[in-house]
Amino acid sequence: MPRTRDRILRPMCALLAACSLVLTPSAWAVSNATQSDDAAEVELRYARSLSNAFQRAAERVEPSVVHITTQSRVASVRRDLFGRRLFEPDTLRPTGLGSGVIADEHGLILTNNHVVQQADILVVRLSDGREFQATIVGSDPQRDLAVLKIDADNLQPATLGESSSLQVGEWVLAIGSPFGFSNTVTAGIISAKGRRGIGLVSERFKDYEDFIQTDAAINPGNSGGPLIDLEGRVIGINTAIASQSGGSVGIGFAIPIDLVKSVMRNLIEVGRVGRGWLGVTMQDLTPDLARSFGMPADQKGVLIAEVLADSPAAAAGLKSGDVVVSIAGRAVSGAASLITGVEITPPGTQTSLSIYREGKQREINAVIGDRGERNTKVFGGLEVDRLGVTVATVTENISRELGYQGNDISGVLITDLRASSPLARSGLEPDDIIYGVANYQVRSVDEFKQLIDRVNFREGVRFQVIRGLRRGFIVVRE
Repeated sequence: MPRTRDRILRPMCALLAACSLVLTPSAWAVSNATQSDDAAEVELRYARSLSNAFQRAAERVEPSVVHITTQSRVASVRRDLFGRRLFEPDTLRPTGLGSGVIADEHGLILTNNHVVQQADILVVRLSDGREFQATIVGSDPQRDLAVLKIDADNLQPATLGESSSLQVGEWVLAIGSPFGFSNTVTAGIISAKGRRGIGLVSERFKDYEDFIQTDAAINPGNSGGPLIDLEGRVIGINTAIASQSGGSVGIGFAIPIDLVKSVMRNLIEVGRVGRGWLGVTMQDLTPDLARSFGMPADQKGVLIAEVLADSPAAAAGLKSGDVVVSIAGRAVSGAASLITGVEITPPGTQTSLSIYREGKQREINAVIGDRGERNTKVFGGLEVDRLGVTVATVTENISRELGYQGNDISGVLITDLRASSPLARSGLEPDDIIYGVANYQVRSVDEFKQLIDRVNFREGVRFQVIRGLRRGFIVVRE
C-alpha cells in the first residue's frame, strides 16, 4: 500500500512543481505591475500635494495683488489762423502699467519706483474690480521701490515674510499683471541669492545690488508684484528680467523683502530712506583668501580691505584683514549681503558683527551711521526747500572723493534728498550731479537756486545729470 501511494503522490508532486514553474513568470509580472502602480500613486500624491500647495499660496495672496496704470499730462498747443500759439487744457496720456501688493489694511501699497516715476495720475485696480486713484507716500530710486496710498475699505493685506533664511532651490510663485493680464500666477524656484552687478542701479551703487534670482516667469507688467513662498508669504518684490527679447527667458530678479520692509518703514516714518553706513571697503572671500587667513576654503564671508577714518567701523575697532561672517545673527555670504545687512539697520542702532581675526572668531558691536548725514557732513550743502533737496557745489575735493578725478566736471552734487521730493519722484538720486537746468549751465549752488526760482515745474523742466561717468537728461515736475 505505501508503494502504491508513492506511485500516486510522486507524479502529483511533479505536476504541481511543473505548474509552479509555469506560473512563476505571471506572478512576477503581477507583482511588478503592482509595485509600478504603487510608485505611480506615490508620485501622483506628491504632485497633487505640490499642486495643492501652489493653489493655497496663490489663493492667499491674490486678493492682495493690485494692477497699476499710470497717466501723464501732455500740454496741448495749437495755432490760430495767424500762427499764434493757443494753449489748451492738458490731456492725459497712458504711460505705463505694473503691479503692486497691499502692505497693510490702511491702504499702503508696495511697488517699483520705475512703475510710478514721472506719472501724474496713478490708478490702482483691486482684485475685486474696484479702482482708486493713488498718491505716492515716498520712493527710493536707488532700490527701485515706492510706497503708494489709496483710501479704501475692506482691504486684504499680504503677509510680509523674511528673505534672510531663503534657500536656493525653494519653490516660489510670482503674481502680477504681465502685459496687462491681471493676477497671473507663475511658478519656479529660487535660482540664486545675493545677485549683483546686473546693471539695475547706477554705476556708483552697483555693489549695493542684492537680488533674488528666480526662473518663475516675469514679464513686463509684473514689476512691483510679489514673489511668494509656498506659505503665501511675500519674500520679494519682482523688479526686472534679463532678456534679449523683452520677454521672460527664466531669469528674473526680485528685491528681498527684508530690504523692502526697511525702505518702507523709513519712507513712512521719516519721509526719507536713512541708509546705514559702516565705512569700509570690502571684497568677497575667495577660497584662496580664506586659506591665506587660516580659515577653511569653503568659509563664507566678506574680507575688510580698508577701514575709513572716523567711520563707525573704525569706532567699533574693525581692522583691515578682518573677515565678517554675520551681522545681527544673519549669515554674510558676500559683499551684497553685508551691505544689505548694514543698510536695513536704522542709523544710530548698535548691531553685532561676528568676525574672524587671525584665525579666531570674535564678536564686535558697531553703531551704524547714516550715509546721507555722512555726505552732508563731508560735502556740506544748501537745502532747497521747494524741491526737498540738499546740494553742494562740486569742488576738486568732491570730485576726488567721488572718483571723478581727471574729469572736467562742474555742477551741484545732491547730498541729501527727501523721498517726497519731485527730484526723487523723477528718478534723481543722492550723489547725482546736476550740471544743467532747462537750457542753462549750472556751476554752483547759487546758480542752481536762482534757476530753480525762475523755471515753471508744472510744465516739466529738463535737468542735465551726471551719474557715475554717464551723462543724461531727466524731466522734473512738481
